[in-house]
Amino acid sequence: MNKKRKRLGKRSKAYDKKQKAKQSQKTWITGKLTVTQKGLGFVVQENSEEEDIFVPPQFVGDAIDGDTVQVELLDERPRRGGKATTSKGPAGKVVKIIERNRTAIVGELIAGRKVRPLNRRLPDIDIKGSLDDAKRGDWIEVEAPGITDERGSSIAPVSLLKTLGKAGTVQADIEAVLTEFNLKPAYTEEEDKEAASIKPLETKREDLTSLFVVTIDPIDAKDFDDAVSLSPGKKKGEIELGIHIADLSAWITPGSVYDKKAESRSFTAYIPGNTLPMIPKTLTRMASLTADAPSPAHTVIITIDENTGKVLRSRRCFSTIKVNSRLTFEQVQQAIDGKPPEDWDDELKQNVAKVAELTRKMRAFRKMTEQFIELATTEIRVICNDETKEVEGLKIKHQTEADMLVEE
Repeated sequence: MNKKRKRLGKRSKAYDKKQKAKQSQKTWITGKLTVTQKGLGFVVQENSEEEDIFVPPQFVGDAIDGDTVQVELLDERPRRGGKATTSKGPAGKVVKIIERNRTAIVGELIAGRKVRPLNRRLPDIDIKGSLDDAKRGDWIEVEAPGITDERGSSIAPVSLLKTLGKAGTVQADIEAVLTEFNLKPAYTEEEDKEAASIKPLETKREDLTSLFVVTIDPIDAKDFDDAVSLSPGKKKGEIELGIHIADLSAWITPGSVYDKKAESRSFTAYIPGNTLPMIPKTLTRMASLTADAPSPAHTVIITIDENTGKVLRSRRCFSTIKVNSRLTFEQVQQAIDGKPPEDWDDELKQNVAKVAELTRKMRAFRKMTEQFIELATTEIRVICNDETKEVEGLKIKHQTEADMLVEE
């Protein structure tokens, strides 16, 4: 019996030694986890240009989208059907959650005391404790799952932070979006006043006020941040197309207060009853390319072969321009269809016709010389009453040649 125990003891020590050796050969990598709606995970390696690590759904564990995790590389990449392959890049298994990316999650309260996150990259979450006045079908905000054990796994359910309102109602849906994506509030009156006092920088600019410049925007546009112009080229058969962008850098310098505030917002959010601008409205008005007034711009002049539509060369500069006319997509499309607005003068009609013709040639040339993919889209806009927060209808907008003109 003692001999048998000794043999078993030797085998156990040998097994442990073999396992430790195997463990030391494993590769551990830290990175940020992205999870798709289908549960597939991808880990971006920190400070590395190596390709992302694929994490199959069964190996994501308790990690959620945005977490910083540690993954163990697998010997072979799992594939559906039980087979495996090593030909499609590295695959791994989440072995530790190092840091949660978020402290709260917004979702709809569903049956079984569960929360279905607004962000569909996140799994349904169990909720504990009091639900207060929250009812099934409400948007609620809950704690994000914490890291609770030595492996870094999240095993504890979460508790309610606040109720946002009934899902499916405009006001509550808006509140859910604002809360989930942490959208910054509108600027205060004091911030607007402070921004209005900023003086534009003295920058050497090319005077392009003699060009015939137009803006083309939706009919309800409030900001005019880009414009186009057309003028003869320096050589016969050439034409110069100007693209002019409102030069916000004249007012906002890198690292300044409003540069940082704009960075934290990243974009202007247009939400019914809640327009949340990236920069204060006073700065927007000052930088906007308004008609009949000199405006600082960042300009790109593209020289094009008038016959073929081929781009020959380009240059860019800081400029001063003056917009001659503010046009809408609908007006430009009418002109393309041969029915320009009655109040247009001959110069405007001729310039719009030239731009439309040049755009067709440019697109035709690109189709011949590039791997050109034409993607026609349909835009659906929800018409919402800002006062009552009720949906009043839907407006379908099909892509027109006027849209493609500006895109090109």
